[in-house]
Amino acid sequence: MNAIALRLGTLAAVRDRRASVTDAEHEPDVRARGGRLGGALYTMMGAVGLGVGGGWALDRHLGTSPRWLIGLSMLGLVVGFYHLVREAMRK
Repeated sequence: MNAIALRLGTLAAVRDRRASVTDAEHEPDVRARGGRLGGALYTMMGAVGLGVGGGWALDRHLGTSPRWLIGLSMLGLVVGFYHLVREAMRK
């Protein structure tokens, strides 16, 4: 019976120690990760935007229909997703 009481006391101490860790101690890591992913999303939007704008300008200049617009938009999307996944996997 004494061993059970000792074990329960140890478990209670561990639980109290875990409860004493506040969210503020974990907040900088969450903010840093959110900032990195937010930056990656802006990079993705920029890459797609540049692809659309560049493709539209090339199509207009060369007289081709949506050929460059679609191609550069897809390239921007691939580059943006690559950067997003790379940032999401980084610890």
